[in-house]
Amino acid sequence: MMHTEIIKRKEENPYQTIKESFALRLINVNAKWHGDNKGYTLSNVNLTVLPGSFVAVVGQVGSGKSSLLQAILQELPLTNGSIESRGRINYISQQPWIFASSVKQNILFGQTMDKSRYNEVIKVCQMESDIDSFPQGDRTIVGERGINLSGGQRARINLARAIYKDADIYLLDDPLSAVDSHVSRRLVDNCICGYLKGKTRFLVTHQLQYLQLADQIIVMNNGSIEQKGTFNQLQALGLDFMKLLKATDAKCKENEIEQQPDKQRQNSIKNEIKADREASNDSLVEARETAIKGRMSRKLFFVYFKATRSPIFDHLNASLQGLTTIRAFNAENILMANLCSHQDLHSSACFLFLATSRAFGFYIDMICQLYIGVIIVAFTIFKDLAVVGNIGLTITQIMSLTNMLQYGIRQTAELESQMTSIERIHEYSHLEEEPMIDSKPETKLPDNWPTKGHVEFKNVNLKYSHQGDYILRDISFTVLPKEKIGIVGRTGAGKSSLINALFRLACVEGEIRIDDVSTSAIAMHDFRSKISIIPQEPFLFTDSLRRNLDPFDQYSDAMLWQALQDVELKEIISEMAAGLNTKISEGGSNFSVGQRQLFCLARAIIKNNQIMVLDEATANIDPYTDSLIQQTVRTKFINCTVFTIAHRLNTIMDSDRIFVIDAGRLVECDHPYILLQRKGYFYKMVQQTGSVMAENLIDIATK
Repeated sequence: MMHTEIIKRKEENPYQTIKESFALRLINVNAKWHGDNKGYTLSNVNLTVLPGSFVAVVGQVGSGKSSLLQAILQELPLTNGSIESRGRINYISQQPWIFASSVKQNILFGQTMDKSRYNEVIKVCQMESDIDSFPQGDRTIVGERGINLSGGQRARINLARAIYKDADIYLLDDPLSAVDSHVSRRLVDNCICGYLKGKTRFLVTHQLQYLQLADQIIVMNNGSIEQKGTFNQLQALGLDFMKLLKATDAKCKENEIEQQPDKQRQNSIKNEIKADREASNDSLVEARETAIKGRMSRKLFFVYFKATRSPIFDHLNASLQGLTTIRAFNAENILMANLCSHQDLHSSACFLFLATSRAFGFYIDMICQLYIGVIIVAFTIFKDLAVVGNIGLTITQIMSLTNMLQYGIRQTAELESQMTSIERIHEYSHLEEEPMIDSKPETKLPDNWPTKGHVEFKNVNLKYSHQGDYILRDISFTVLPKEKIGIVGRTGAGKSSLINALFRLACVEGEIRIDDVSTSAIAMHDFRSKISIIPQEPFLFTDSLRRNLDPFDQYSDAMLWQALQDVELKEIISEMAAGLNTKISEGGSNFSVGQRQLFCLARAIIKNNQIMVLDEATANIDPYTDSLIQQTVRTKFINCTVFTIAHRLNTIMDSDRIFVIDAGRLVECDHPYILLQRKGYFYKMVQQTGSVMAENLIDIATK
C-alpha cells in the first residue's frame, strides 16, 4: 500500500529521519503529483521547524497548504530537494476518515487500550457530551464514512485518533473547519495548545484568530512559502493577513489528490448487486495480491456465500478511502491482518461449499451404484425376468438415467444457491420508496414555482428512522420572501437536520409549507429541484465540468462561463486545455476542497432557484474565498430566500435573522443585534470567539 515512487533504496530516498536540533527541515523542495505536469505543486520550499513548536499554515484556496503536509508524509513525490524529519509523525486529514466500526475502535485504531489516556483524549477533543448522547456510548457502531455522525463529530473522532497515538510531530489539516466557534476555541486551548504542548504541531487553518498562538506562521501562495515568521514579526513587516490572502495569483492551482493506486469505491449494496449480476474467474490469490497493492480488480471474484463476501469489499473500500491516514499511522499490517481475517472466513465458507458439493455428489454416486447393483443381482438371480438383450438395454439406460439424475440434483442445488442473488435483487427493488417521487400531470405545479420563497415550519419533528429518537423537536418559524437566515448552534445540535427536514430527507412530522403549499402534497422531485444547496461536503460527479455545472444540458456555454467568472474560477478553467470539458476525478479530487465548493456555488448560480441553502459551505476555505461566496450570495441571490448554516459567525452576522439550534430545538430567533442585547445563547457564542473577534462581530451586527 505504498507508492512506487516512494519505495526506493535508502541512499536514494530524499526523506530522512535524523536526530538534530530541529524537528523538521525542508531544503529546496520542488514536488508535483505527476511527472508530466508542467507546473510544480510545491516550488522552492525551504523551512526549518524547531522541536515542540506550534506552526500555523495559512493561504488561499489551492495555495499548497495540504500539499505541504502531503510532501512531509511522503505522499507527494519530490522532483528535487530533501525533507528531513525527527521522530514519529501523526496526521489528521482534511476530510475525516471514519470506518464502519465502533467509536472506540475508530479512536484506538489498533492501539492498546489505556483507559486514563483514552478518557483524557475524549475530554480534550470535546467528545464527552457526544459519547453520552450516543445510544451505546463509545461502543456505538458508526456507518461507513461515519454517515450517522455530524460533520463536527466526524472531525473530532478523526482528531482523537491522531491524538491518542503518541507521536513527535502532528500534522493537522484544518480540523477546526467542521466545528462551531465554541468547540473550536476549546480544541485549540485544551488539545492543540494544551494536551499537545511540547509536541511539534502543524496546523493548517483558515481561522486567523488563532495565529497569535503560533510560534511560526507560514503563508502559502501558489505552491511556495510567501512569508514566514511570528505574528508580531509579520505585522512589523506591515503584513495584513486578510489582504495577503486576497492577493492570490490566478494561476494558483493545486491538485490536493491523495494518490491512490485505484479509486474504485463501492458501498456494500453495490458490491452485492454487482457480484450477484456478474461472475468472475479471478482467483482468491489474485484478489489478495491486488488488495495488498491497494487495488481492486475490475471484475470482482464470484463467491458462494454472500455473507462472508461483503465484509471484504467494505474493508477494501474503507482502506482505499483512508490510504493516506493508514500510511501515516503505519497501520498497513493491521489493515492487512483484518483483510486476511475476512478472507480466511470467506475462504473457509467457499471450501465448505465445495466440500459439501463433492460429498453430495459422492453420496449420489454411491446410491446410484447401489441401485444398479441391486438391479444386476435381481436379473442374475431371477433368470426369467427378461431376455438378455432387454437386460443389457435396461442396465445401460439405468446408468444413463443415474448420471442425468445426479446432474439434475446438483443443478437443482446450484439453482437454489444462486436464487439467493435473485432474492437479494428482488429485495432491493422492493425497498420502501419515498412517497410521491414524481407528480401527476394534473397535480404538477407551475415551472416558476415558488415565485416568492416564503417558508413556514409548523410543529416540525424529525427522526432518521421510524424507531429512532427525535433529532428535531417542535420546530416552528416563518421565513419571509427574500429573507436571509443564519443558522448556528453547537456541533451535533441539529442544524443540518433542519435542512434535511426542508428537503424531507428523513421521517418528518408536522407541516412544512413553501409559498403556502404544503411540501407533503408535492412530488419530491418537484420541490427538491426548486431548492439549491451547497452542501457541507461538496459533491462533484465523475464526468466533465460541463456536466457537473449543467447535468441536463439546459443552459448555454455563455451562462456556464459567466457563473465561473462570478466565483473567480474562469481563469483557472480557461487555462486548462479541455476547458469546460475538463474531466472531474472521482469526488472532484483533482481540485481543492475550496474549489469544489466554488463549483457547487456556480451550479447554484446557474440554477437560480428562489430558495438557497448553504450548509457550512465555507467551512474548509480561507476567509477571502469565504467573503467571495458571501458577496456572491448577497448579489446573485438578493431576491432569494437564503438559509446559511455556519460555524464562522462573521458569515451570518449581517443576516436578517439568526436561528440558534440547541439539542434539536429552536432556542433563539431574531435579528443578530437583538440577540446580542439579550445575552443568551448567541451572545455566549460570540464572546467565545475572543475579545477582538467578538468586537468585530458586534460592530457588524450593529450596522
